Amino acid sequence: MNSLIPILSTAEHSECHQTLVDPNALMSNYRYVGKFCVAKTKIYVEPGDEWIIGLSNKPGLISLLTSSDVVVSQPTYIDVIKELGHLITIAPWQTLTLVRDVARGQSVTFLLDGEPVPVCSDS
Repeated sequence: MNSLIPILSTAEHSECHQTLVDPNALMSNYRYVGKFCVAKTKIYVEPGDEWIIGLSNKPGLISLLTSSDVVVSQPTYIDVIKELGHLITIAPWQTLTLVRDVARGQSVTFLLDGEPVPVCSDS
């Protein structure tokens, strides 16, 4: 089983622009030296919300997943990694960012602590 480290999002310019993972802040504030491998990120969305999850390479934003990629018929939490179908490794010069049209509170991201452990199935 994998061990995960929870990270709360922080507002960057406003509550609508959140930093989900900032490797520089984790290294300088908490002396975290592990890989920046995202295993899970859950965001709260409602139908009609416009949002983008992306990697910020100042000044640009590389879009990973947007509201147009996911069908939402009722208020729910979306697991970005599940929707993408793979983990995300963030380079120290990048940040994982959430930009949305309406504030919905903080999000939580889980970093993988160590190397991924394969999951065996009984099939």
